[in-house]
This record gives sequence, C-alpha cells and structure tokens, in this order.
Amino acid sequence: MASVTPLGEFLRSRRRAARPPAPVSTGTRRRVPGLRREEVASRAGVSVDYYVRLEQGRETNPSTKVIAGLSAALGLGEDETAHLRVLARPEAAPGSRRHPASASGLKTLVEHQLTDPAILLDASGTVRAGNMGARLLYGEDVVGRNIVAEVFLSDEGRSFYPDWGSAARCSVGVLRASAAIYPENREVREVVAELKSRSLEFRDIWQRYPIMRKGSGRKLMHHQELGHLDLAYEALESPVVPGLQAVVYRPWEGGERGDTPCEGSALTSNHHYFGGSRSLPTS
Repeated sequence: MASVTPLGEFLRSRRRAARPPAPVSTGTRRRVPGLRREEVASRAGVSVDYYVRLEQGRETNPSTKVIAGLSAALGLGEDETAHLRVLARPEAAPGSRRHPASASGLKTLVEHQLTDPAILLDASGTVRAGNMGARLLYGEDVVGRNIVAEVFLSDEGRSFYPDWGSAARCSVGVLRASAAIYPENREVREVVAELKSRSLEFRDIWQRYPIMRKGSGRKLMHHQELGHLDLAYEALESPVVPGLQAVVYRPWEGGERGDTPCEGSALTSNHHYFGGSRSLPTS
C-alpha cells in the first residue's frame, strides 16, 4: 500500500469531521465519526474504489471535476476548497525560489513608506521587517521573531491575545496552508518540527487540520501599554517573492469583512490596496 499523501490526510480529516446524514431509525448506530467512504464517493460522483485510492495515496491526480465533487461532498468552505486544489495540483503552487532584490524593495516599502503599522512576513510566519507602528505594537525586537511560535511557546503570546484558543487555531491554520503551498520551504518545515516537539497543544490542533487562507480580518490584542486593541488587518501577497507578504493594521470598524476575531496572517488578498492593486508592487 502506498504511504498516505497530504491529499489523503486532508480528505480523511474532512470526512471524519463532516456531518453524517440523519439516521433512518433510532436503532442504527454509526461505527465511525463523520461520513463513511462510500457516502463521500456517492456524493462526489466517483466510485468507492477510486475514493479509497485517493485517501490511501494510490491515486494522486484527481480531475478538476472530481475536486469540485469532493468539495461539495465534504461540505468544504472556500479556504478548504482552495487548500484541496493545492494538494491535488502541487505543481501549480508557487515555488520557493528567492528574489533578493524584490525582497529588499518590499522591506523598504514596509519600513519607510507605509504609515499604518505593518510587518513583512515570510511563509513560516517569521517577521522580516517592520515599521515604527509595528515596533510599538509588537516591541522593538519584532524583526526575526516568529509570530506563530510565540502563540504557543511564550507567556507573552498567551496574554497578548484575549481569545487565545482562536489565535492558536488560526495560527496553525495559516501554517498548515503554507506548508502545503511551500512543501520544500526549509523555514516552514523547521517551525512545524519545533512546535510539534515543544507544544502538545500545537500537536493537538495540527492533527485537527484547521485551514485559514483569508487575506483580511479582525485581530484582538491586549497590549501592556496600549490596553485592549481591536484591529482590522489586511495581508498583501508579493507576486514575485513566493510566501512573502505585508500585513497592515488599522482600527477595526464594525461591519467589515471578517467579523469573527481570528488572529493570524494570511496567504492571499481579495481587497484593493496601493492605488487599486490587489497585491504588493513587483519591485
């Protein structure tokens, strides 16, 4: 039998988390959580054997139609469906090649041209640059720190987020998505390995497989000097440096997209910024 693939692992996690159909009779008891494989196959319009092969890693190249069918069968949301496409089509995901010149330009942009608090994050969640507002928000030593690791490994990280559980789930969801998009990224692999070895809570949430890929949302913080902060954030992905993104903060205004507070950075952006551009400048 082939080893379980990332695609198979994700399908299994979502099948077990899916809502099963209502029982025909009260005397019927299901032996497995979620949906049975034959139920997913029927809903997705594929054979049971084919679906089993997908979960077991013996089939790794589902068609676009099959991907859509699986998404509907498992009741996947927008972020989860995007993640499914990445796992099913890894060759179409962005690479991890570095572009030093472009990275330098983005660093200058964040540090000297953005007036709102802003940080520059790599795919692993490590801060590569920050402006004055970011240093006020996160501390003078913000550059070089990993904001995902701090959620789990520091006392300050636990007190910084009023809803620590939400912060933890969202942080793992972002890192899970990033690991799928950049499977060869050394920094991502190292952060995941360290957190698995040092945090039981991280391992537990990682096994539950949350996925987050939103480009904007709401973040709640409790700052030692500034007090309670309710902020909107927008993550702006670089089109030329895979995995590099600027995250810009401003005061939250009610009624914006992302009413549920969720701490974590993002991988894509759907909002306009920088004079109408949907992403960061290319230089």
